[in-house]
Amino acid sequence: MLTAYLDESFDNGNEGFYAVGAVVGSGWGFLRAETLWKDLLAKHGMPVFKFNRVRRRPDVLRDFAEVIIKAELAAVGVIVEQVAFRNALRESNAHKQYKESPYLLLQHHIFVDLGMLPKEGRSRAGICFVCDENARYLDSMMRSYPKLIAMNPQSAPYLGSCTLGKDEEYIPLQIADLVAGELRRNALSFIENRDDFSPAIRMLQEHHSIGPVKYYDATVLNRIRSIVDAGGKDRE
Repeated sequence: MLTAYLDESFDNGNEGFYAVGAVVGSGWGFLRAETLWKDLLAKHGMPVFKFNRVRRRPDVLRDFAEVIIKAELAAVGVIVEQVAFRNALRESNAHKQYKESPYLLLQHHIFVDLGMLPKEGRSRAGICFVCDENARYLDSMMRSYPKLIAMNPQSAPYLGSCTLGKDEEYIPLQIADLVAGELRRNALSFIENRDDFSPAIRMLQEHHSIGPVKYYDATVLNRIRSIVDAGGKDRE
């Protein structure tokens, strides 16, 4: 059984970029990651890792990103422009369906994408999800997940449980915070295929420990909206 831990990161002001970052691996991988992560927290005098607190310390971010490599985990994610995302959902059934938490749509989409990994041979047992506990998602995430499974029969056999946790208590969620923050900060580099990635992202790329990182432009967002509009069973 694989597990994916997810977190989000976004630019302030309802503009700029929004990213969902996930770290995926086995139980052994996450046990190894927790040991390495705790050592780094002690080394840097940090009770808990928060990306925003160390975003201007590339050496520290690189140290923590190396845990993903050593523990044989994989970082993946999705990036969108916030304005394009809101425009795509305007006046749609998707917007109504996700009106409580619009960005939950992107988390659901990455659930379905990751649910295809077992089908592709990564793990016959499926994949479970743990998301960073967020007041915006406390109710809507738990209510919507069973409906998501029902609407995606190809991924459904591989989609395991979905739970929420606090990053202070779940070190893998701190790793997901790192991934989400780095994806958002490097958004233009991913989108424009530039070679000016941060040291942490560059290291993950060199060790093939990141990918795929998807950018959903207006065309992709409109296609996602059309799919949800056509298949949503809980329209309002």
